[in-house]
Amino acid sequence: MEEPVVTGFQGNDLAVGLLEKPETREENLRMLKELNGKACQVVTGVVVLFPILTAPGYRMQSIEERTTVHFNDNSERKLKAYVDSGEGLDRAGGFAIQGLGGLLVGKIEGDFWNVVGFPASAFFTLLDYLVEEDDDFLEI
Repeated sequence: MEEPVVTGFQGNDLAVGLLEKPETREENLRMLKELNGKACQVVTGVVVLFPILTAPGYRMQSIEERTTVHFNDNSERKLKAYVDSGEGLDRAGGFAIQGLGGLLVGKIEGDFWNVVGFPASAFFTLLDYLVEEDDDFLEI
């Protein structure tokens, strides 16, 4: 391995379980009804794997970012209209906060970009820490 590798995982964690990406409009509507009037956490994990000279030849640093999304108590008509837009298909939790899905949300607590898909602020804070504090980072 010659260059740092970044991996990530994102999911929406509702009290009833993990909400993945809906594949159908029916599944999308079911997810939005579960979220409606409630809050969920968007959890993203990012791992930076980088080479070092000593065994085992690599080091790993990771972060976890959590953002709470509070959904408005939306009418079924509004939920169906959103589902009909198709925007929520293939999106974790069935909504895109940066688009029309933002109209379903009352507020968030935490990093907006984490909900969009990548916790950029936390990631760059980690990179800054690695550059400044970890003598092995970028040495090879």
